[in-house]
Amino acid sequence: MDREIAAQISGWQYSGELAIYSQEDIADNSSDYFAIYENATLVGFGVVGDEAMVKEQSPSDDYLDVGLGMNPDLIRRGNGRDFTLAVLENAKRIAAGKGFRGLRCAILDWNIVSQKMATTHGFRHARDISNDGGTFKEFELDISPGL
Repeated sequence: MDREIAAQISGWQYSGELAIYSQEDIADNSSDYFAIYENATLVGFGVVGDEAMVKEQSPSDDYLDVGLGMNPDLIRRGNGRDFTLAVLENAKRIAAGKGFRGLRCAILDWNIVSQKMATTHGFRHARDISNDGGTFKEFELDISPGL
């Protein structure tokens, strides 16, 4: 992701309980991020690797960590399923190319919508992680070697 797009995403502000997802400056780590567009509109981003991990989450040799963030102006407008699928398709290609067995994500325990989205796309709950930001549900998704 280039610095201009990273700066745009860093300016996104979420409201209410979603405010915790507002991004800080990601420009210095933008190589771990990728942008998702639909019809020239920046829908959101995906992130893989260490930048996708939450505090107190142990590294994995088998699963590539993945995270995502949707443009706050597009949340709750029916874009979630397609956006998540686009992020996961990119992350699966990256994971397969690096020899990972699958993908892993951590979702705050109160974020039921995101947990349902994860299980809809084949993730299974593996464990819980607690840190000063709350309790997270860690999910894993095995991918086929040919992806």
